[in-house]
Amino acid sequence: MKSILSLIICLCLGVLAFTFQMEPYKDLEAFNKIYLGSDNPSEQEALQKNYHQLRESLLTPKYKLQDYALSILILSVMLFIFLKIYSIKSSADFRNIIIPSPTKIVLLGFMAAIGLVLSFLFGLILTVLRKEVPIWADSIGIPLMALPPMCLFFILVLILYSVMGWIEYKKTPLFPVFLKSTRPHWVWIIIFGLPLVLSMAFLILSLIMGAFYFLAPTILWVLFFTFWLSAKKRVSVPLYNQSAL
Repeated sequence: MKSILSLIICLCLGVLAFTFQMEPYKDLEAFNKIYLGSDNPSEQEALQKNYHQLRESLLTPKYKLQDYALSILILSVMLFIFLKIYSIKSSADFRNIIIPSPTKIVLLGFMAAIGLVLSFLFGLILTVLRKEVPIWADSIGIPLMALPPMCLFFILVLILYSVMGWIEYKKTPLFPVFLKSTRPHWVWIIIFGLPLVLSMAFLILSLIMGAFYFLAPTILWVLFFTFWLSAKKRVSVPLYNQSAL
């Protein structure tokens, strides 16, 4: 499994190296005209309505190749690290994965929250660098205003779910979660399952859109909710491997 991931990582790095030799626009002079705007009021009004369509028509595959290559690269690296940490060499080794201690799960959530905020900022910077918004438009100010409430939201989510996660915590193997004899109470499934599903949906959406900068922190959120949910098993199950993350 690790050898396959290593091959995928090498292929992604090769694609990225290839894209650095590509030009982002088919006609740079034509793009600069729409990017810088026009002194003619009617032309400027048309640019305001059609800037994104005009830009898309002038783009080469460079940015899309970079986005999807980086997305696959990040997923592969994260999976490689996960397999390395738990010494997984075959599918049978997955039963040896033991959920971390509560303190480490909280730390994982903290890293996920900080990472998602930083990813949001990186996405805005990338938008400017790739000239996805014209120089004459104020399209970055509004998203920046959302940063403080976003930070507050993630702090509240982290505190709330960390406190609830500590309740009835059991150090058990990560898999299986939903066996009839061991599955968590339905209340815990709803409390931790809903944000887990939302995190997984956001992960898939980010992958489809090529938003590579959201992948790593979203994976951490998925692990955060998965670990807490698994810790709510009704009865302890045999520990195959006492070592934890």
